[in-house]
Amino acid sequence: MSQIEYTVEVCMTAEKEFWLQSLKTVLSSLREKQANPQSPKKIGLFFCGGGMRAAYGAGQTLALYEAGYTPDVFECVLGASAGAVVATAYVDSKASVELGVKAFSFDLSTPRFISFHPRRWWRGDVIDLQMVVTAFQFLPQVLKSAATPLYYVYSEPATGATEPAIRIMSATDTPSPIDGIIASMSIPRMTGSIPKIQGEILYDGSFTNLLPIDVILERFPDLTDLLVIPQLPWRPLASIRPSLLARMTARCIQMTPLRFIPLLQQLRQSCLVQEKFRSSLKRSMSESRVRIGILWPPDCGMTATTVRTDKATYTITRSYAAAKEQLREAGIVSH
Repeated sequence: MSQIEYTVEVCMTAEKEFWLQSLKTVLSSLREKQANPQSPKKIGLFFCGGGMRAAYGAGQTLALYEAGYTPDVFECVLGASAGAVVATAYVDSKASVELGVKAFSFDLSTPRFISFHPRRWWRGDVIDLQMVVTAFQFLPQVLKSAATPLYYVYSEPATGATEPAIRIMSATDTPSPIDGIIASMSIPRMTGSIPKIQGEILYDGSFTNLLPIDVILERFPDLTDLLVIPQLPWRPLASIRPSLLARMTARCIQMTPLRFIPLLQQLRQSCLVQEKFRSSLKRSMSESRVRIGILWPPDCGMTATTVRTDKATYTITRSYAAAKEQLREAGIVSH
């Protein structure tokens, strides 16, 4: 092994160890809060977006329930994009999470849900969100029994050269949970019509920022801990960067006189989402006021657009088993 390879290996090992210890610290706070509801710990739970990668979160959420970590142990639960679906199911009940597992494994694992056929591009419905409405039709009544505040994360539309801002809204501010979810999953010219939230058009909460740490901590300044369900496996920071095509696209948009067109600015920001994700992870690693733990799932090869039943089932099963093991190692569940 060369000196460079050795240095890279050491850095990767140090990063993994950092995230492991951070997760254990947050899980320890969870254990304390569960044992003593009067504990001063205020713990938030955030489900990132990721399209069909939400299958990772579905398995992990089931493991949380089986470890006894019901929503009432958290100060707030937030979800962005597909993570909003998992967050809503989690806040409702274990039964809803189990129904969600079925929906990701079967109802949505079909090319009818996501298709890049030219006809779908032309119609602007590459992703058929009406299928989400049908698959998760058990969710509209969820807020009647929710004991933990639930929030959805949105991207505001870009205006001119202004970057689209992230907005966090209570699920009670939406016409119904399913409307809030669909709005948080909506992408211009890809998901068809977009429901308005309080008279406004809002977009996919992960479209321009997968992990808006600063926005979350600003909205909830009293949090002592934040558990993140990332919907994607761990990767070294150095490897998290936009693809060459994404960087070139963002650069071309920035250089063109048409860059002030809101839709182009929205596209530019989506091309740089990996760069923002890396910045958010670095921000998390340096955060001193709030302890941030990330429950990284195993790498199952799942992508945001994978619509195969066998792949979704495999991802959910492995993520569930890995999360149970992580919780066991942290002393959360027994052998």
